[in-house]
Amino acid sequence: MYTSLVCSKTATTESMLAQHDIQALNIYNQVKHQYSQKTDPLLIAWPNKLVLYHHHKIQEFVIIPPAYDDLKSIAHVSLAVFALFDPINEFPKNMAEVTAYKKMLLHTESAIQSLPLKFDQKTRQTLILTLTQNLLKEAIEKKVVSQQLLQQFFNTISPLVKKNIDEATKLAIDTLNQNMTKIQQQLTLEEQNQMFVIIPTSKMPRQGNLMGQYFSKYLNAPMDSSRLIFAEGLTETKDVLALVGTWKVETKLSALFFHHPDTMKTDILAPSTEIYLQHCQRDNTHHTALACEAK
Repeated sequence: MYTSLVCSKTATTESMLAQHDIQALNIYNQVKHQYSQKTDPLLIAWPNKLVLYHHHKIQEFVIIPPAYDDLKSIAHVSLAVFALFDPINEFPKNMAEVTAYKKMLLHTESAIQSLPLKFDQKTRQTLILTLTQNLLKEAIEKKVVSQQLLQQFFNTISPLVKKNIDEATKLAIDTLNQNMTKIQQQLTLEEQNQMFVIIPTSKMPRQGNLMGQYFSKYLNAPMDSSRLIFAEGLTETKDVLALVGTWKVETKLSALFFHHPDTMKTDILAPSTEIYLQHCQRDNTHHTALACEAK
């Protein structure tokens, strides 16, 4: 009887704490939502378009010209060749895949002339594909690809692919800048200086991200600052907008609670974790994963 009363009391306490947690977070999330709604002008810089939220209106601006994708697509042959002949695929066990890709390159090469590219660009794309087909042909005939042959191939196409990258970069930045000029013309100087930009991206390309570099220069603001942030791994607009509110609220809360606006940009448990783990060592006796001294 006594045990059941204790368990009942504990369950009630836990339930009350859970209810409090839900209510507290709901209150907090409502404030974040209000901040995201009132951020104006707000610009979401998606990989293929800019979305401007201004004066309760939403405008979209396409920022990727066709030639940009064409130059990038041909440059991707280096990825395919690397993957096909990586030791993990144990060539020639994947001979069917290599043969299929060589056939695909023939169709790709025939499509080059219809692309919206300049003559010298088309010539370069054809050369990249020809060099790749020659490598695949030799691999299929000899059923072996040496590391020396692969290195020679990449040394040859590297300058050509790099030229594609340089030209694609210029196209992307110029088109981005043209659209930002249109946006800027709609804003007062005060609004330009208040614009908040968020860039959805995956984690890997974040370092040196093209959008990040452009908007850092345009806003004269560093990344992860009061006006410019990344939205890592977010693909839904609602999640990106929610992050805007989170960023603004937690910057203010961090300054109030931790006396520094950036503290909550990292895991809030990080400082305590670092201190505690200083007293822990791996335990090879299998009694425990880490042996931690009591402090």
